[in-house]
Amino acid sequence: METVPSNRDLYMDELRESRSRRVNFQLYSNRDLSDVEQISSLESISEYDNINRPSSVGASLRARGRRTAILKQTQSAVRVRDSLGDDGSLGDSDDEDSHGGGISFYARPAQRQRWGEDQVLPHVNWGDIFFDLFYVAAAYNLGSMLISSLSQDQSFRGVVYFIGIFGPLYFMWESKLVYESRYTVVDLAHRLLEVVRVFFISFAVLHIKTIDLMSDPSSAETLCFTVSLFLESLIPILLKTELILVGEGDREAIRNHSLRKIKNIFIPVSTLYLAAAIISIVQYVQVDEDDNYEIGKASKNVSIDHNPGVEDDGHMRLLAEASDSSSSYNDHSGWRFADLPIALCCIAYIFNLVYTYIRKMMLLSGTEDFRVCNVPTNIDFQIHRYGEWVLLMMGESVLSLLIVETTI
Repeated sequence: METVPSNRDLYMDELRESRSRRVNFQLYSNRDLSDVEQISSLESISEYDNINRPSSVGASLRARGRRTAILKQTQSAVRVRDSLGDDGSLGDSDDEDSHGGGISFYARPAQRQRWGEDQVLPHVNWGDIFFDLFYVAAAYNLGSMLISSLSQDQSFRGVVYFIGIFGPLYFMWESKLVYESRYTVVDLAHRLLEVVRVFFISFAVLHIKTIDLMSDPSSAETLCFTVSLFLESLIPILLKTELILVGEGDREAIRNHSLRKIKNIFIPVSTLYLAAAIISIVQYVQVDEDDNYEIGKASKNVSIDHNPGVEDDGHMRLLAEASDSSSSYNDHSGWRFADLPIALCCIAYIFNLVYTYIRKMMLLSGTEDFRVCNVPTNIDFQIHRYGEWVLLMMGESVLSLLIVETTI
């Protein structure tokens, strides 16, 4: 009786094949192919095979397939180079899609990586570096927030606030990374969408303040932060919906993967962000109405009572009541209802971690065909982006150590 290989065995076989292809490519790419014009003018892979190459690779069928890909990529690169003008811009072309600087207003997102294909590191644009800079500012503001929680009765709240603020921000960054490692699209519409995403993230980072301000309903910090999180969480849902409708590639895998992400991650997380935003708005409006009521009540008492002594006494009594009301929001003795919005953001991030872990365990257990339900990622691209993230966070640490507060 034949044993059916599990998903884990299939994954390990795929990994070994990928490593073998990478080794063959590295051996072959060490050649000095100086005459690019000669390569681009070749008509077939048979002519390309006549060029001297290492004997250890020449007998490999996989290496031959890789040489075919190299030939096509070289010819494509030469065509692009020939289409460039003297100033480096795209020249005139008869293709309708090339008008407008070669970038159309809208293009369908295409699958970047296929199962069984070699990993090729795509170009990382400057927009990714600019996007990461906002997280340097977020790390700096989070450091100030943690400093404000360095007390015996604030330590646990500081941990919850840190996870509730840093977790959603990191989830934004990781969602963008995972999308770009699976799909590629170059058009103006998606670039404008990225500008909107950067605006939401910058607005959220701007309102990361101390715990006293974040937990004060009369302050708009938590309100602006949670509203920004909710609005940004709608962008991944929009992108996944676009993939389901018009995404190019393995349609079945793209549809299954996108639907699962929307239903099991993005919609629950977005719902928690929406609940946090609604609670923040209600608290902020309620406190504002209470303040207006107290001011109107004080003005009414002053206009009715003409006795200066009684007027001062009534005024002092109202100030005391307002002080007691304000002190209830700034009480550090325990948790308050004002902490609920950030707590919901913390729950949303923990939910994402738990679901992702359970999902990985289901794939490794072999309960389903992972090739049908998942879209492969470009691992080299992810490694590169994670490396940039770590370097930026280390740079922020150095920046925090070197900045010295001065007093005049």
